[in-house]
Amino acid sequence: MFKKIIIGSLLALPLLVPTWAGAKVEVEITPITSLRLSSAPLDTAISGDGQSIFVLTKDGRVEIFGSKGRHKGSVKLSGKADSLAVSPDGTTLFFTDSARHVVRMTRLSFVQNISIKGSPFKGPADAPVVIAIFSDYQ
Repeated sequence: MFKKIIIGSLLALPLLVPTWAGAKVEVEITPITSLRLSSAPLDTAISGDGQSIFVLTKDGRVEIFGSKGRHKGSVKLSGKADSLAVSPDGTTLFFTDSARHVVRMTRLSFVQNISIKGSPFKGPADAPVVIAIFSDYQ
């Protein structure tokens, strides 16, 4: 029994040494970018894949940025919100309105306009075109 206590104490000794020595930890930071907003920020959220940053602003907008700070777009909210969260896949936003005791969910669809100017086509020139991308195809 005494042997186990001695061995246990010796194993725990390295955990206590930094405390005795007054060891300090340095943290280095590297600024990446600043996000310019049209209004004061209230809350931020990041998509699960880290590719989108969502910023809720005081004027009731959600500004959407890419991971490197490139502005992707903005959405005007239909009601008040004081905080936001995002689903792991980045397609659903959750807004809380604490004054009204409400949580609203909003589905996002990212639309990318593609210029086809000068490309050959068949049919009406102004016909709508939809390209569906399935990322879960196996």
